[in-house]
Amino acid sequence: RDYSKAIDYFTQSYEKGIRYCASIIAQIYFDKNNKELYNIEKGIEWLKKGVKSNSTDAMLMLSSLYLISENDSVFKSYRNPNKGIELLEKAASHGSGKAYYRLADEYYSGLNVSKDDHQYYEYNKKAYELGDASGANNLGAAYANGTGCEKNVHKAIDIWEKAVKLGCGYAAINLYRCYRYGRDGLPKNF
Repeated sequence: RDYSKAIDYFTQSYEKGIRYCASIIAQIYFDKNNKELYNIEKGIEWLKKGVKSNSTDAMLMLSSLYLISENDSVFKSYRNPNKGIELLEKAASHGSGKAYYRLADEYYSGLNVSKDDHQYYEYNKKAYELGDASGANNLGAAYANGTGCEKNVHKAIDIWEKAVKLGCGYAAINLYRCYRYGRDGLPKNF
């Protein structure tokens, strides 16, 4: 492995317009196992370059650092919830289902924004429409529990079935539990 050479090639690709390479370079700099190149500042610098060039991948990655837990020992000094939410909103405006899913989680937890069940529902709905498996699973959960919307277990099951097709294992577990134990008038169905 030659990470320095990889950085050179990814830099050339980035300069030719392959914007997501900024995120790959940042990951190389964030790798603690690579003692020669480990450099948080350089990694963040590359993510900021990626954000400036409208790389959704860089927006998602940098937002994670800004939304990091106050207890994180490595990245805690970079915590900036307002910037993190702003980047997620920007990535969502670019059509990122993952960004919508992560925004939904923020509104569900209420850690970095005010808790808002309706926003949780709306953002997961948008993530689902964009084909994000995790957003689809959470949309099913919103319907199953009536979180931000009217409770509808049958709609939840339909959405969880689609989430499974999108690759979400948690949706399969949710379906299993519905059929195994029954739920809200839904009979058990082994």
